[in-house]
Amino acid sequence: MNMFLHELKAYRKSTMIWTISLVALVVLFMSMFPSFSKDADEFKKLMEGFPVELRKAIGLSVESITTLIGFYSYAFL
Repeated sequence: MNMFLHELKAYRKSTMIWTISLVALVVLFMSMFPSFSKDADEFKKLMEGFPVELRKAIGLSVESITTLIGFYSYAFL
C-alpha cells in the first residue's frame, strides 16, 4: 500500500492533467449531441446509404446513433 500511495503522490500532476483533458474532451463531444440529434433524420438517411456489411463491421446501427448513449459510443469508438 505504501508503494501505491508513493506512486499516486509522484504522478499527481500528470494524473490531474490527463483527467482534466479527458473530461474536456467528453464535454466537447457531448456538447455536439443536441445539434446532431436535431438532424437525426438526415443522418439516418445518410447511414442507410452505407452497405449493411460496413455498418456491421464498425458496429454502427442507424437506430442507436441518435440516442445519447449511442452517440457517446460512436464518438469514442
